[in-house]
Amino acid sequence: MLLAIRRWATRWAGYTVHAYIDNQGVIGALEKGLTKNCTANDILKLILWLTAMHDITLKPIYIPSEENYIADPYLGGMSIPAL
Repeated sequence: MLLAIRRWATRWAGYTVHAYIDNQGVIGALEKGLTKNCTANDILKLILWLTAMHDITLKPIYIPSEENYIADPYLGGMSIPAL
């Protein structure tokens, strides 16, 4: 999500972005703005900062894993490059 926001923030400025997520923990973290994991908190802070700086409203929406057929083939086992 961070990589997508970094890439598209200027085009998404002023819009609501629906993020379909199959992990309820991630949704909770996005809604609360906090997680117990320090590394995840750093990423979450970047996401929230970028969305605030570009006036993006991020709307996380739960989607069951079996319905997440678009992202899973691309992200399964994917290593995330250094930020």
